[in-house]
Amino acid sequence: MGDVSKERKLWAGVRAAAQTRLAGLGGKLVDSDVQYEVMRWIHDDLVLIFYPHKTSAGNYHVRVRAGKCADRKLLRKCVMALAENTCHFQFPTEREFHDEGVTQAVKENRPITH
Repeated sequence: MGDVSKERKLWAGVRAAAQTRLAGLGGKLVDSDVQYEVMRWIHDDLVLIFYPHKTSAGNYHVRVRAGKCADRKLLRKCVMALAENTCHFQFPTEREFHDEGVTQAVKENRPITH
């Protein structure tokens, strides 16, 4: 399967979860036209790029990385808001923030994105 990033139906639940969790942080979630990107969250001080990743089990999930980042505190808030105890919204470039967010999500018993 080529570029799965444009399979909007595949990512609908992930998009809805991201939209809900990032609400109130001032940015806007938009579908990405860029190859191998699902969507972007755009804020004056931060751009988050959501991209597909295929696991060793053959499943797809969304990982996130920062594009432009002029505000590390906002980045931390976003990682914390998105984090859950699954592969979705994994933030490999920000391990410390991500691990902190997963710990918080487990404590809160945050619903899991499927």
